[in-house]
Amino acid sequence: MDAAGELGINVVTGTTSRRPISRWLEECVALGAAGLIIVISMLAEEDQRRIVEQRLPVVLIDPLSAPSLDIPSIGVTNWNGARDAMQHLLGLGHTRIGMVAGRSHSLAGAARLHGYRAALEEAGIGYDPSIVRSTDFDYDEALTASLQILRSSEPPTAVFAASDAQALGVLEAARQEGFGVPDDLAVMSFDDTLVAAMACPPLSAVRQPFEELGHEATRVLMQLAEGRPPVSPRIELATELVLRTSTSVPRHADGSR
Repeated sequence: MDAAGELGINVVTGTTSRRPISRWLEECVALGAAGLIIVISMLAEEDQRRIVEQRLPVVLIDPLSAPSLDIPSIGVTNWNGARDAMQHLLGLGHTRIGMVAGRSHSLAGAARLHGYRAALEEAGIGYDPSIVRSTDFDYDEALTASLQILRSSEPPTAVFAASDAQALGVLEAARQEGFGVPDDLAVMSFDDTLVAAMACPPLSAVRQPFEELGHEATRVLMQLAEGRPPVSPRIELATELVLRTSTSVPRHADGSR
């Protein structure tokens, strides 16, 4: 909205939970809107076809599924960000690291899981599915998944969560199971929304450049509205590691650091 405001563009916002994307596309055409930016949604094949056939200016931010190459999308370097997070935990000395991952149908979720696995492989550590669970980017599901991970016969000393909401579920599971964070369990998150800094303890996280994502999506949308196709159908912005107090070196079996 800030980017649109700078360009003097009026913005209408809403959710796809109460109004499906097909309705938004209809209204976009009826209103003669410059275009539509869709954030974190699954775009049906019929909707994709309509966008392409009617040449509607549409830009996707973090689509859940891979869109047609004719529809530009903006995202972040999910694989690299996850690998950076894991390298931080590995650098602290953690060798048994669990993950509360996203669903496999989510491009971002799948890429973050692949980054997790790549970092383990680079460190010569085997992948253990018993300490990995896939959930929606959701607190309640992550809480249930985290309890399963922490109750395993050999619980991890660190957990990497694929989103802040999931990381909050990890923190609550740790509290219920008597794991101190970060003394008994380091917790790493992805997103760095406002809740990450307000969590207890504040979460170390991979930061997504949300403001830059909005600016880039608006820039590409206006290009499309002017009849200029983007240079690339997919644009990825770099993430950044933000370290707080939810991660530290692992506690050894004798209780020492």
